[in-house]
This record gives sequence, structure tokens and C-alpha cells, in this order.
Amino acid sequence: MARLPKQLANSANRSREKLGAGIFDLGFTYTPTDGDAVSLYNTAHPSRVSGVATQSNRGTSALSATNVETVRINMHDFRDDQNEKISVQADTLLVPRALELTGWEIINSKGRVDIANNNANFHQGKYKLVVWDRLTDTTDWFMSDYNMQKEFLVWYNRVPNQFFQDKDSSTMMAIYLGYYRVGTGWDDWRFTFGNIV
Repeated sequence: MARLPKQLANSANRSREKLGAGIFDLGFTYTPTDGDAVSLYNTAHPSRVSGVATQSNRGTSALSATNVETVRINMHDFRDDQNEKISVQADTLLVPRALELTGWEIINSKGRVDIANNNANFHQGKYKLVVWDRLTDTTDWFMSDYNMQKEFLVWYNRVPNQFFQDKDSSTMMAIYLGYYRVGTGWDDWRFTFGNIV
């Protein structure tokens, strides 16, 4: 019994991590009421500039070296509200555990992946691989600019983890409680590109 209350901290940490992963998991479907009022990963982010109707940071391609390069090039073409190219450095590949091997091969192989010729691998050492067990889809994958991600992803610790114990001497029962409040979201979509496969 003495071990069980300690598991409240583990449970709280798992719950918080799932909330963080939910930004990516739900990024294709959740439509906020603020910002540009479309999902984080969308083919029609509205633009305020005449001549540029929408921008996209969403694809449907499976993880491969060729598709990583396509996403990297697309991210370099992201534009701000004045139709100016912004400096996005796609340097992080975020994948579920099921795609870890593929992601590792793309980033670490000396030769091109799945090519008979021994050409040099353009992607070798270019990206940081982040494998996240809390991503719920086994085929979806994401690229991001890590520095922009730290700037535009939002995490508010409204109430930090708190743990309480209540003992009732008349019934000899003890109740253990854990409580926290957080807020999550994003300020801008231009730090990332997601593929819903």
C-alpha cells in the first residue's frame, strides 16, 4: 500500500506528457477559435496578403528520405503575413516508436537509404530524431524548427503538481490525491509540418 501513493506522481507525469503529445496527435483535426481558426496542421492557413490565399503545413506522405527532403523544402518556403520568406530551419524529426528505425536510418546512414548506389546521404547528421511513445498514430510524423517550436508551442503551468493525504481516524482509511492544472496550445503554425499518412 505504501508504494501506491508514489504512483500518483508517475500518473501525473504520464498525463502531462499525453497532453503535450495531444498537440501533435490532434493537430490535424482540432480547430481552435483563436489564431487563424484552423487546425495546427492544415492545407489552408489563411493569409492576410493579397495574392497569397493560403499556405499549407500538412501532407499525407509516408516517412522516407525523399519525403523528408520534400517537407524540408516546403518549410523553407513558409511566409509571414507580409509574404516574406521566413527563416525556418527544419532540424527536428518527430516520430512514434513504430517509425524509429526508419527515422534513424534516414539520419544516420552514410549512404542514401534504400538506393543501390552508394551515393552520400544528404540527410546524415542533419536532424535531431525525437521518438515519442505518447504519439498515438503509428504512421504520422512531423518535422519542426526546434528553436521556433520552443517559441511558438505554449505550455502554462497554472497549478503545479500537488499531492494531498487525508486520513480518517474513525474509519482507519487514507485517501491520497494529486492535482495540477495546465494550459497547452500554440501561437503560430510556421514552426512545423505534419504528415497524416
